[in-house]
Amino acid sequence: MSFWVAKNRQKAPEQNAFAERARRKRTRNPNPEPEAAPEAVSEPEKAPEPSEVADAMPDLQALREAAEKAAALVHAEEAKAVPFDRNPESEEYTQAPDIATVVEPEKGKRGRKPSPAVQERNARVLDAVRKAEQVGISKPALAELLEEKEQQVYTSLRQLQADGKVDVKHLDGIGYRWLAL
Repeated sequence: MSFWVAKNRQKAPEQNAFAERARRKRTRNPNPEPEAAPEAVSEPEKAPEPSEVADAMPDLQALREAAEKAAALVHAEEAKAVPFDRNPESEEYTQAPDIATVVEPEKGKRGRKPSPAVQERNARVLDAVRKAEQVGISKPALAELLEEKEQQVYTSLRQLQADGKVDVKHLDGIGYRWLAL
């Protein structure tokens, strides 16, 4: 008894579409002729001269100068333009304050406001870090001092760091220390 080896899509040879297609191709064209080779190019293409290439390229320096002139014109018009505000009471227009002097309102932080307990803990952590002065204080020492969990102290330190009130530095031979800014 002989076993067939499944090579094409795990089907027996009599059910295999690939074998059937190959058999049909053989019966259609029993002696295929090789295709004719493409004609050989007798002469290679000539490379363009450098002067021809330079003439076809735009003048980059002239383009830069034109861009600078256009930018100067655009910004000169912006400097001349004076913004005006409309006074709703008198229907008159008044000159608006300089854009540089207008201060944008500070955007609030995302999320909800911390609870009073968290705010109080953050204040105690900041006070303890400020008392450490230039030496700084480590996170475990701070947790022990405040009698809080180390993770809660770390959370407070990160919130204070995001607010720009404390920073962490690695001191050689000592380790990481939190310092007040």
